[in-house]
Amino acid sequence: MGGLLSIVALIVFLTNCEQKDAETPSGAGAQTVVTAVSEITDCSAQVKGSYFVFSDGVSVEEVGAAYRVASGSDYTYVPATELSSPFVVALSGLDPATDYRVKSYIRSGGQLLLSENEELFTTLGGAGSPVVRMLRVEEVTNQSAQLFGSFVTADGQVSEAGFEYRTVSSAYTSVTATVSGTDFQAEIDGLVAETNYFVRAYVVIGSDTYYGIPEYISFKTAPAPVDPSSYRWVETPVIPEETDGCFYVTHFVSDNSPVRNYSLYYDPDERISYWVAYPMHPSYLGDVKRTDKWAYDPSISSALQPDLKDGSYDGNYSRGHQVASSDRTQSVQANWQTFYFTNMTPQIQNFNGNIWNSLEVKVQKEWICDDTLYVVSGAALLDGYKYTTDQSGQQVAVPSHYYKVLLRTKDGNTGKRVQELPADELQCVGFWFDHFASYSTKDKVNSSYMKSVAEIEELTGFTFFPEVPAEVKQQKNPSEWGM
Repeated sequence: MGGLLSIVALIVFLTNCEQKDAETPSGAGAQTVVTAVSEITDCSAQVKGSYFVFSDGVSVEEVGAAYRVASGSDYTYVPATELSSPFVVALSGLDPATDYRVKSYIRSGGQLLLSENEELFTTLGGAGSPVVRMLRVEEVTNQSAQLFGSFVTADGQVSEAGFEYRTVSSAYTSVTATVSGTDFQAEIDGLVAETNYFVRAYVVIGSDTYYGIPEYISFKTAPAPVDPSSYRWVETPVIPEETDGCFYVTHFVSDNSPVRNYSLYYDPDERISYWVAYPMHPSYLGDVKRTDKWAYDPSISSALQPDLKDGSYDGNYSRGHQVASSDRTQSVQANWQTFYFTNMTPQIQNFNGNIWNSLEVKVQKEWICDDTLYVVSGAALLDGYKYTTDQSGQQVAVPSHYYKVLLRTKDGNTGKRVQELPADELQCVGFWFDHFASYSTKDKVNSSYMKSVAEIEELTGFTFFPEVPAEVKQQKNPSEWGM
């Protein structure tokens, strides 16, 4: 999602009637987006949309679809029958063989908020004339992308649906899509980093090929991964020289900001991150509410991640955060990033919601400091670990153990980097949990779960806080942590 845009006040709001579009984008506490246009006939269509409220005190009085003839400027506003998200709006009385544009809208506090995105659709023009839609491109990485299309046919059987893509200078390459009803999608791999691509949708009926509307859409792949050594901080564990196909990724709060959110070390075979490393500081905490925007990590191909879009893992496992949603409340973007699937592992709910949560609360409320608290939250696959499956039936490892290792200054407000301080001014500790032990709502973290960081290094094989003296990582002093 893009950045929040300011609201333009509207003096007049008319429901289900034509009026001039004020081009007022969604923002200031709520956002809406058109997600699909489907069931297109010669005179009707179905519009699907969703909205999200992320500020206290924001009420939504109405949601719906605003449509216009593509060459015109006046919108017709059609409200949805319910305020739920996602929502569906049925458009009727459309003209045959006509291009239309549609946005979703919210009415909140007397103001009209329109979606930033606007979808184009074309009504059918007669029997045998299908409408093919190039809907969108999602989950773009440096080498892959997910493509989405749809079709509507008055008659005739679609024998194939797919996409063709190219660069400015290359010929089209085609990929056959997976069809579900009238929607189809495909993933393309082997793309070149930081390159503009053009993609169009098609369907085959009999011996004829029909291409999508619009003729094509464009997208740009992400930059190639940088050398991990360029992005290492106090909390970053040592990256093994032989990564065995694992990914080291750092997420930033803004593309234009050097402020990091968190880093991770992800195993695509087991579909979990072995650790997530992040700083904790008062500047990372604010008033943003939990977004619940579950999404693939855009830095890694979605084909290598667990499918958790529509629910959790099979069995009694939660989508357990390694860096907690409540650790990142200073901005909507920072909180969204905690819902990337690479930050998730299968956690038994009695563990996730009780003892693990109690440790997260101590990190956020008791141990955070102005000098920065450095945290590595990890999952271990030791003897006895299990497997579960995601929403697509893909196998995902269930960690046998979880841990956090922590580093901070004893004073908490020295204004100095930890590398500048002697060992006796630093405090360090780890917490180690058997994931398959029995936990209840009464279980809270205590000193019995403490281990030294050096001990957890032995158990996991990773080297934590490599820039601090070795004797600091031998510490295990409950009193320093109020336990």
